[in-house]
Amino acid sequence: MLRFLTDSHVPPAVCDAFRKICPGQIVSLRDWHGGGYLHELDPKLLQLAWEEGLTIVTYDVNTFPLHVKTRLENGFDHAGVVYVSRRFRQNSIGVIARALHRLWTRHQNENWTNRIHFLQ
Repeated sequence: MLRFLTDSHVPPAVCDAFRKICPGQIVSLRDWHGGGYLHELDPKLLQLAWEEGLTIVTYDVNTFPLHVKTRLENGFDHAGVVYVSRRFRQNSIGVIARALHRLWTRHQNENWTNRIHFLQ
C-alpha cells in the first residue's frame, strides 16, 4: 500500500491536512521516529524509507534525483519518490494535500518500488 514520507522541504502542515482526508497514510520527517532523522542526508533517508516502505515526497528536484540515480546504479531499490512541482507554492497546504490524496486514491494498491512521479 502507498504510504508517504514528506521530507523537510514539504511543510508539515501538508501531512496534517492529508491526515484529515486519509488518516495513517502519511508522516512528516519532523514526526517520523520522533524527528530523529530530520537532519539526515538524503541517501540515508532513501534507505530508511525503503526499509519501511515509505514513498518520499519532496520539492527537491535539484539534488534528490542524483541520490535516487546513484542508489539505483549501485543496485539498491527505493520505495518511490513523488516530486512536488514548483507550480505548487509551499504555502498551498490544502492544494498539495488534495493532489497527494488524488494520487494516493488512484495508486494506493500499486507497487511503488523504484517508481518516480511528478505531482501535478
